[in-house]
Amino acid sequence: SFGDNELSPECLDGVYKTGVLKETSVCIPQQYTAYLAPVSSMRLHSEARAQAYFPSTAADGLDSAPMGTLKSMETPYVVRTHAACQTHVEKPCWEFAHPRLRSNGLLKENERVAHVTFDGDVTHGAGCGSGYGPFDTAVATITQTSSHTTSGPITLHGFLGTFHSTLYNSPRGGSGGGGSSADGESSAVISTAPTSFSVGMFSWFPLYFPLKEPLRVASGASVSCSIWRKIETNPDESSGRVWYEWCAKVTDKHGEVIAMTPIHNPNGRSYFVNL
Repeated sequence: SFGDNELSPECLDGVYKTGVLKETSVCIPQQYTAYLAPVSSMRLHSEARAQAYFPSTAADGLDSAPMGTLKSMETPYVVRTHAACQTHVEKPCWEFAHPRLRSNGLLKENERVAHVTFDGDVTHGAGCGSGYGPFDTAVATITQTSSHTTSGPITLHGFLGTFHSTLYNSPRGGSGGGGSSADGESSAVISTAPTSFSVGMFSWFPLYFPLKEPLRVASGASVSCSIWRKIETNPDESSGRVWYEWCAKVTDKHGEVIAMTPIHNPNGRSYFVNL
């Protein structure tokens, strides 16, 4: 969904660390990039908030205490977006490549941070639709040429995480999902990012990062998101956990901050994945 939210870097690096692979072994996927985009969707926001009343521990069933609002709004959700609007074209956050070259093998090397800014868009990301599906150039063009378009105001309810992955890049050419380049290279790719979406794929959906409180973005304002991929392990790295932290702010055309959120899920207090 976000490229690395199910610990693919740690899993693949772990295989290489065992020493059982030959030097000629090929890793699939070879590379993947995480993308992020703002989303406006009262439906997604209300559904995330409604999780507060669900059991916090599924294994305990109805005997478990409710999740609570804090945890429900600091947890990313894999969603098949319908009643949603991706308001800007997605932007890259970070990437992973396998095998990792020039690595000392420490899990902390898989920590990442990104600060992404989305300037005012008069099309409101019309070509991106709900955030799941291929970018529609025709819709975006029609919106751009309309005399009634403005870059705001809009209300943001969170961010959508997607990915673009190169499964295999062959220098010998041949057939692949990504096609062939002029120098004879051929690549097989899969993507949930709208601008490079793999048409016909129905296996992965975006990862929704909710905001506790919606952000109002005035006309001409920009939206910035900071997101961290954090890792905590014991000294011998035999166990640990991975989580995301995120926050957002809105700045006007003069660069003044007019709205901002706190950091969501600090130190993995509400959501994390065990190593």
